[in-house]
Amino acid sequence: MSKLVLVTGANGHIGYNLAQTLVRRGYQVRGLVRPLSSSEKIAPLRDLDVEVFEGNILDPETLKEAVKGVQGIFHTAAPHVPWAADPENEIVRPYVEGTLSILKLAKEFAVKRVILTSSCAAMGFDSELPLQESDWNSDPITPLVQAKVRMEKLAWEFAKENQIDLISFCAPFVIGPGFHRLTPTTEVFSQMLQGTLPPVPEGGCHFLDARDLAEAQVGAYETPQAQGRYVVAGQYLKISELLTFVKKLDPTLKLPSVQLPLWALHLFRPMDWLGHVLLGRPRKLTGKLIQEFLGRYQRVSTEKAERELQWKARPFEETVLDTFAWIQNFKKPPSLWLGPKGFDLAFFHLSGLLCLLLLIPYLTHGDAVLFPIYNFYLVFFGIPHNYLSWATLLPSSARKTFHMRPIYGAAVICLIISVLVFATEGSRANDWVLSLIAYLSLWHAYRQHHGICKIYDTIQAKRTGDASIFEDRKFLNIFFAFALNGVLVWAFTHSEIRYLLSADESYDLIHPTLSHSVFNVYLVLTIGLGILAFRQSVWNRWKNGKWIPWPQISLMVIAILTYIVPYFFIPLSAMPLAVAIGTIYHNVQYFGFVWLFEKYRTKEMTELGVPLQLPQQWVYQNAWAKYFSVALIYSFSMIVFYAVTPRHIGMSVIYFITVAHYVIDGYLWKGTHNRLLRPVLRRISDYEAA
Repeated sequence: MSKLVLVTGANGHIGYNLAQTLVRRGYQVRGLVRPLSSSEKIAPLRDLDVEVFEGNILDPETLKEAVKGVQGIFHTAAPHVPWAADPENEIVRPYVEGTLSILKLAKEFAVKRVILTSSCAAMGFDSELPLQESDWNSDPITPLVQAKVRMEKLAWEFAKENQIDLISFCAPFVIGPGFHRLTPTTEVFSQMLQGTLPPVPEGGCHFLDARDLAEAQVGAYETPQAQGRYVVAGQYLKISELLTFVKKLDPTLKLPSVQLPLWALHLFRPMDWLGHVLLGRPRKLTGKLIQEFLGRYQRVSTEKAERELQWKARPFEETVLDTFAWIQNFKKPPSLWLGPKGFDLAFFHLSGLLCLLLLIPYLTHGDAVLFPIYNFYLVFFGIPHNYLSWATLLPSSARKTFHMRPIYGAAVICLIISVLVFATEGSRANDWVLSLIAYLSLWHAYRQHHGICKIYDTIQAKRTGDASIFEDRKFLNIFFAFALNGVLVWAFTHSEIRYLLSADESYDLIHPTLSHSVFNVYLVLTIGLGILAFRQSVWNRWKNGKWIPWPQISLMVIAILTYIVPYFFIPLSAMPLAVAIGTIYHNVQYFGFVWLFEKYRTKEMTELGVPLQLPQQWVYQNAWAKYFSVALIYSFSMIVFYAVTPRHIGMSVIYFITVAHYVIDGYLWKGTHNRLLRPVLRRISDYEAA
């Protein structure tokens, strides 16, 4: 066989292992990837000296240059999504029309042999005897399995009609190393490492190492007498046996100790449906998905591949251990910054400077400008911040799995708080409600700054392989909390804090009263923590030749200054202005960070073939004017509503939007539940966030 071959889907799990095997055997390999694939996804192929071509399998014209001159094609490109809102375009067409496009080009350019990757799902389930090459799934339920069956049958029909030398391989659940993003199957093993694998019903299936699949496919390509369909599969295990097997390999893993009965899954279907309707999340527990994939048993026979190709799967233990090792050791680019260094510093420093400039009109005109400045905050920073935050929540394809119950609960609590603003007007209880909102605002601002620092910790530890940053920065985190909340402790030394909300409205801040000696002790403790933090996170690390966490230190210093400096110039009665200045600082950062996150995430979604929603399309097209204009228009509409309705009704609506955002956004930035940002972190730091 010729040494020039094409691998479609070459940056996928199966495709990359195929490219590796082919290069190792001396082939000249071309790799076909989706248009606009990121450099991180393509880099591993270039490291193999694979010639990379971009093309859309639904557009044959974009594939011709890649196919021209090759003698063999290994077709692996296909979407790996069990459910889609538009299954015809997102699942069926890529499988069926995409495969036929490849075969038509194989005929046009006289390709000698085509190796097609199919699935054991195309053979069926629950057979009393092991399934063989002659078996077909006669009753596929979901669009995914229907597409797999239809794709392979049409491929064989087309190949026979056009004298194309076609060989297909039916593979079960593929694991093993060599993937650069988690697949639905490898994600199960990632969940095992995380201790987040949920209980599932009993079932049984085969697993296959991607390296073994590659060896079988290249072996078939090199064997002149090879023909027809081949089934390749490794170890067969029931779900309970798999968990027991993995537990023996690593007794420290937290794996589910119970199994759900199949009927119990149907109890969760209403929540699954509600999450899709309200939040656009992809369905995971439809009746068809449960019926097709869960509680099923599938045994297959690999006798033909073993006999004709002299193929044999490697030990399952080796595959599992190598899969775990690969998940834990993605490539780590040597950068200490979340994005480009200049980008980060600009948003840390310039946002702080911009916010402090709001002090100038106050210093020149006093309380007369307090209400206009506070409305400036609401219009240009507060509500757009909320809009951008919710924009990150809405796109279903951008959120993997993450806990929604606390967010629903937070929204209900915030609704109650906002109703109380209206219901308690003119009473002492109104002061309590508004004070609670003020405290939530400050908590949210701290929570988000702290969350950004934790993201830096994780990225830097992954990129450098130095996890000591988590321990070395412990006192820096404590110091940051003490320093940022020092303003509150200072304010609490005042027996009465009556602050202005507008020119004719003022409220009492409900607070404990502390003596000045308590504040002095707090101040000394904070300074001591600062010294310990500097020694541990800077001095000791510098002496030991370790990198210094400059991004975190920079962010913390600017945040502390932005929150504290206003109180050197304004009295406590102007507290909303001080809160606005401090919050604006992190809101300005948030504009930039959300824009950056969405730019990375829309690349990921485009590569996966997932349609972008309108705000994401603007980000992808770099249409920043449209993106931020909508945020500002939304903000002005809220202010107009506030102006034309009775004051406390408008205030209640705005407070609900704002306070709900405080709680929800603060929750999202908590490091242990930061799954919303997983695709973004994977993009930025080139590793699979575990």
